[in-house]
Amino acid sequence: YQNRPLYLVSSYLIYQSLDFFVKESNSFTSVLPELSYFIVQLIYFVTAVFITIKILAKYFVINKTDIIMVTVLLSLNPLIQFGVFTPSNHTLTFLVFVVSIYCLEKLQNSKRLFFYSLMFGFLFLLNRSFFISLIAINLFFLYKNRNRYKILLLNGISIVIFFIPNFLYK
Repeated sequence: YQNRPLYLVSSYLIYQSLDFFVKESNSFTSVLPELSYFIVQLIYFVTAVFITIKILAKYFVINKTDIIMVTVLLSLNPLIQFGVFTPSNHTLTFLVFVVSIYCLEKLQNSKRLFFYSLMFGFLFLLNRSFFISLIAINLFFLYKNRNRYKILLLNGISIVIFFIPNFLYK
């Protein structure tokens, strides 16, 4: 967990918020660590579902029933079902996939590439799999602009930008 400080900070903030409302003499305090991890996992899952619905809304007309069906369908994934009750990477891995697709759809120019590189750099402190998102974005940007040699330099700069948050953390 030392390589995932944002994961620990998010759980810690939820724990502190819950601890603020519970008295120390309450027997509920023994469950607070597990409850905080559960809430954090639910936050990651809900974020992934929200982004998935935003992606689907670009191609389909989405109504309330569709939102419920997408949420139920995604929650039936065994990795999500079991990962939500433990401090694990399962919901974050799903989030990596969804965020990557969302960013690939929005990528238009090098300014966005640099912003996404920095964003993925911070998310790298949440889960190391976000490096795959950076690679996917850079390969897509390289393919989209394959006739320009300047793009190789921009991809190199985006990789340097990606590692800035990790460097600052270390």
